[in-house]
Amino acid sequence: MRFSATRFTAGRFIATLWIVVVVGGGSSLGVGSAEAKGEKVSVDWLEALDELNIKETYPELLRFYWAPLICLGVGLALVILLPFSCLVFFLCRACGKCGKRAYDIEEFEEKGDACKRGFLNLLLLVVIVFLAFGAVVVLVNAQFVKEGCDELPPKMRDFVDGINTYMNRSAREARVLMIDNYKDVQDRLFSDLDRTGLIVRDYIVNVSGAYAVDELAEIADVIPKIGTELENLQRMQRDAQTKLRVLSTGLKELQRTMEDLRRCPEKICDSLLAQYPLEDLLVTDDLLDLPDLTGIIGSVEELVDEGIVRHASVGRALLNSVNKTVQDRVESVIPSIKEKLKEIGDSIDRWYAHLRSSLVDVDFSSTADRIIEQTEYVVDKVLPLGVYVTIGMAGVVMLITCILLMGLIFGLFGTPVHHYYGEAHCSRRTGAHCYIFAVYAMMLVPMVVMLVATIFFAFGAVSSRMVCTTLTEFPDNSITEALNQITIAKTVGSRTVEVHLVDLMKHCHRNQSMNDVFNWGGLWNMDNLTSLPVKNQVDKNILDFISKIELPRQPLRLINETAKSQLARFTEVQIFALNIELYRSLPSRNLVEGDLKRIETAVNDTAESLGKSGHHEWEGKMYNLAFRLEAQERLLSETQRLLSLMATIGDQLITYLEYKNTPLQLAVETRVELVAQSQDRLNARKPEITNMVRQRFSEDLKQVLNETISEMVRALKSDFGRCGPVSKAYNTTVDTFCDNVMLPFSGVWAGLGWSVLLFIPAIIFAILLSALYARIKQDPRMGYTESEYFYDAYSDRDNLPLAHVDKKDSRAAAAASYAQRLNASSSNQHQASTSNGPGYSAVAGSRLSSAPPATNDEWLDFPNGGPPQYSSNDPRLGPEYDRPPPYYYPGPKFDIYRKVPKDLTQPTLTGAVISICCCLFMAVLFISEFMSFISPEIVSELFVDNPGSAEDRIPVRINISLPRLPCQYVGLDIQDEMGRHEVGFVENTAKVPIENNAGCLFSSTFHINKVPGNFHVSTHSANVQPDDIDFAHTIHEVRFGESLDKTRGVLGAFNPMSNLAKLDANALESHNYVLKVVPTVFETSRGESSLSYQYSYAYRSFVNFGHGGRVIPALWFRYDLNPITVKYHEKRPPFYSFLTTVCAIVGGTFTVAGIIDSCIFTASEVLKKFEIGKLS
Repeated sequence: MRFSATRFTAGRFIATLWIVVVVGGGSSLGVGSAEAKGEKVSVDWLEALDELNIKETYPELLRFYWAPLICLGVGLALVILLPFSCLVFFLCRACGKCGKRAYDIEEFEEKGDACKRGFLNLLLLVVIVFLAFGAVVVLVNAQFVKEGCDELPPKMRDFVDGINTYMNRSAREARVLMIDNYKDVQDRLFSDLDRTGLIVRDYIVNVSGAYAVDELAEIADVIPKIGTELENLQRMQRDAQTKLRVLSTGLKELQRTMEDLRRCPEKICDSLLAQYPLEDLLVTDDLLDLPDLTGIIGSVEELVDEGIVRHASVGRALLNSVNKTVQDRVESVIPSIKEKLKEIGDSIDRWYAHLRSSLVDVDFSSTADRIIEQTEYVVDKVLPLGVYVTIGMAGVVMLITCILLMGLIFGLFGTPVHHYYGEAHCSRRTGAHCYIFAVYAMMLVPMVVMLVATIFFAFGAVSSRMVCTTLTEFPDNSITEALNQITIAKTVGSRTVEVHLVDLMKHCHRNQSMNDVFNWGGLWNMDNLTSLPVKNQVDKNILDFISKIELPRQPLRLINETAKSQLARFTEVQIFALNIELYRSLPSRNLVEGDLKRIETAVNDTAESLGKSGHHEWEGKMYNLAFRLEAQERLLSETQRLLSLMATIGDQLITYLEYKNTPLQLAVETRVELVAQSQDRLNARKPEITNMVRQRFSEDLKQVLNETISEMVRALKSDFGRCGPVSKAYNTTVDTFCDNVMLPFSGVWAGLGWSVLLFIPAIIFAILLSALYARIKQDPRMGYTESEYFYDAYSDRDNLPLAHVDKKDSRAAAAASYAQRLNASSSNQHQASTSNGPGYSAVAGSRLSSAPPATNDEWLDFPNGGPPQYSSNDPRLGPEYDRPPPYYYPGPKFDIYRKVPKDLTQPTLTGAVISICCCLFMAVLFISEFMSFISPEIVSELFVDNPGSAEDRIPVRINISLPRLPCQYVGLDIQDEMGRHEVGFVENTAKVPIENNAGCLFSSTFHINKVPGNFHVSTHSANVQPDDIDFAHTIHEVRFGESLDKTRGVLGAFNPMSNLAKLDANALESHNYVLKVVPTVFETSRGESSLSYQYSYAYRSFVNFGHGGRVIPALWFRYDLNPITVKYHEKRPPFYSFLTTVCAIVGGTFTVAGIIDSCIFTASEVLKKFEIGKLS
């Protein structure tokens, strides 16, 4: 970059600075990536600014930035005026003005000073509170700025990663659109060419209506099956009837045996015969009602033997021969068509490689890393200096605030300067000194503070308006025009396409395709892809190909007379009159009257009872009877099994005797007629049908090829490379800079400027209060004026309740001082009283005694037991009253806050220390309470809800290290209960080799449905499985939803598996994590809400086996959603609670401090009395 001294103006400086600093990183990033790929980025900033003609845009700049410029002028004016004001104030004080007179000539308090002090103290207290607030604002926002700057480099890396991810995804998308899709279509066309004969056969069937040929052949194939089933049915029928005859004979023999049981001597035998009579042992159904199937079977076997199946399938065999004939004829042309299709695929491969190298295969990492490292250096090295400067400025403001607060405390609680006792420690004048010191500090320090605040303001205001607004909204202003001069130029051959930066981001904000962004029409015409079939002469080869398709010249015989005769005879077979339902109902027929199983059980029980009773002969007969019953029961079971099989055959026959929901007899008659019609039509229109088949086959081939390429071009133009992710990453980075850095940075300069502006009323109030606090307090009980002699006639009495009992020497010195000062005023007063009349004082205008003024000797010798002008012989006073007690003060009786005169109080060193400690303690508590008040409290609650809509999907992010599994085998699979099953998920997935390519760092971001399911890292998507699979792993992150664990102190299990390592597990084991996911909502006090998910987990590892042996191990995460939702929301305490706490702090601190001070003072007084012997 080169600068011209003659043309370098302030406007050019500001614009150049911000373009280079803010977007210079992005442009240099583009340069770094473009130079390797033949691209270039235009960055001649001064030339761009020259074209903007900034001199002509000054009115526009003033119109947009008039408010910041006014504030900047005010700040600079304060920087200049405040030191000058300090010099004027110093000279004013040197001349005895500006409150200095109260110190020099000891002004006395005037009426109304107390009200003035109270009002000014209140105003100053408000200013002090707001000064402290400004300092706190500066400190808090400085911390926010530091946190925001710490987040900026990671966000920049995320932005670069997002761009790289977008480019890689675009590359994969382009490969799918161009390479993979065409490969699938090419394989389909190759398959169709290899199946030409079969396809032509299908075309002939559809065109001629000869589909009935195949249907008739299918019906003929069923006829032998019908015969077989009838034979099986006949055999089973005979077996069942035979078994029933045998069963009947056996049961009759059992009846005779049971008849002999009547001779049994035991009653149990009679009970058996009574419970199971002989009539139960009878066969009730001999199956003689079943029809004889011999004739039907003979008819069907006769037709089968005559070749009904072969004759009915003549048409199908003829069509199959046409299939083979056509396939043999086109085999010589198929290789040439395949070669042409491969040439088209090669052309598309070259287009893809050209596209990838030109626009997609771009790596931003090298240049971006350098810029991010520079940003990290600024954050780590330069930013702390700015933070320290800010903390120093805030500390100076807080120090001045503390000095003002000390002056306020001394002014409120310090003793006034007494006309007799003089100035004590920690008096009001001490507060006045604090005020004057603070005034000088507030006049000198703001020169630095305001200068820093002005610089910060200029930086922050220009950043917010010129950078944040421009980079976010791209308004129609000069900065946007300057940014738009940045172009990315792409040269392909002899043509160059330029993309302006602003236009690029506007396209990405609208999520437009890469074609819309880069305007590929200027580089190449994507429509040329659609002409590839013509250029490669595919049409000519297809014409040669279809010319080989011909039908046989001889007449086609789809059915002959023999087949017609045999099929007609088949329709007359009695099988169609057979009652098959009779066979289907056989399992429900009752073959024996009684239950043989129950009779057998009863006989066994009877035999057992007879054996116990000693009738062993009858016991043996009973067991013999039970054995024979068991044999008959087995015979009955076999017969019933045969009946069940016969019913199954009946079901199968019903299926065979129907064809496509039509009775088989009617289906045969219909298909014979249709085949005859198709035969006549095919022979009559053979040339026409041949041409129709050729045309349809050709059109199908061309349509598949042309539609595939057309859809490819359409997708490349409209859908490919939508750059919405770039816009999101860009907005995130800009928002981080503007919201997390510049916004709190504005709070820093605003807090500093706020404090400096508050210095102005603080200076005024401090000067006025210093003059008021420096004045001498008069005793309201005495009528003397400031020129009269004030003296306590009872100063030597021990029983006078004054606080300064241990300072009599100082009172004597004060009396001597007053005496010397009032000598001159006494003579002047006497002369004035003479001239104005007897008994009148010209100084105070009050009535005095007519006695002549006393001399200095009379004052010191106390000639009449008191001062010269004091008389104790007043007849209005009683003898017991010499003077009013010093603690007497008239006032309203309903005042519950009774006041003690100041001359009855005594400041002490201990009290001063306790007072300062109280002030510091209250300041700490106040700041702590104020920070607690402005910091919201995070409150949680539980309720049953499903946040969001049921159709929403949950974003999931995983980051896992697999140190013993190479990246080429690692993939992600997703399953859920809604039927989703994705193997090898690749969207937003990154695999980084680690451990010298022996391991893999796997990360992915995907979405899951709100139903139970799982996602697992496995090798299922790998083309080749590794020899040794070891899923030892370290989990860095498994997170559902947005990140909340760093948001304003929200604590929760958002990533509980962070840094969880399972490196010592068996290599054959699968790892199973069961996750219970809980929806979590965070809502700010402004109503903004974020949705995230917490989860707990359980872990189990196992070696899994299936039917085929050991199952390939994997890393499983099985999740289930909880219906309970956790809601965090910010809750701020009410303002009245803050006021109550502040009052409690002030009142409690003063109360406890007063008790401590009273205890210490009382102990010291007791000790003093003990030392002088007056403890009693």
